[in-house]
Parts: sequence; C-alpha cells; structure tokens
Amino acid sequence: MDTPCDVQQIDESGYPWAFLDEARDLSLIVEGAIVVSGDAEDPVVARVVDVTPIASGVRVRLEILPGDPAEYAEALAQGTPSQRLTPPGPARRAPPRFIRDYLFCILESLATFVYIYILK
Repeated sequence: MDTPCDVQQIDESGYPWAFLDEARDLSLIVEGAIVVSGDAEDPVVARVVDVTPIASGVRVRLEILPGDPAEYAEALAQGTPSQRLTPPGPARRAPPRFIRDYLFCILESLATFVYIYILK
C-alpha cells in the first residue's frame, strides 16, 4: 500500500484524499503518479491528482482508477512493460532515465500488491 486512503472521504474538489505523511514512501507520491491506495481489505489503484500543503499537513488528492486492482496486476504479469507499451514499428530511442525510474516504481508497487494481496 503506497498511501492509505478512505475512498469515501471526498473533499470539495470531488476527489478522495489522504495525508502525505501517511504514505509508505513520500518520494513516490508526486502529481501524476500511479499508486496503490485504499485499505488492506479494499485496495484501489489511483492517480495522484495533486499534492497541496494545508494547515494540518500536506493533502494528496487521488483519482480512483476504474476496475479491479487484480486486473491491473494480471495485465502487468502478461508481459514486461516494454512489450506491452511499445507499439510495433520502427525502433524507438530509450526513454529518459526519469521515465524508466517512474515506470519501475509503478511496476514495483503493483508487484508488491500482487504478492501481498493475491499470492499470499
């Protein structure tokens, strides 16, 4: 779980939110990041909409992505990200290092989710 969140707790923006200091790894919680959120019984896959300082801490707004998290894990297990994300055609240059690192973090989070919630 990257950041716990009560998905029923929605703020004025219409998004569920969490506090940044509750995240497993603060460096993973950046705008646009895909994270595993929710709780141990009902995990969800979410995109970080924004990270905003407020009086009581730092609020992280999340967009809950559709579908069952197990479906995301199954899709990733069917092939490496480069096999699934690279369309057929002429060879492409390698993506910049920060993109590879970002994709690795997503893959690592989903692999952890699969291990904890599906394989155990």
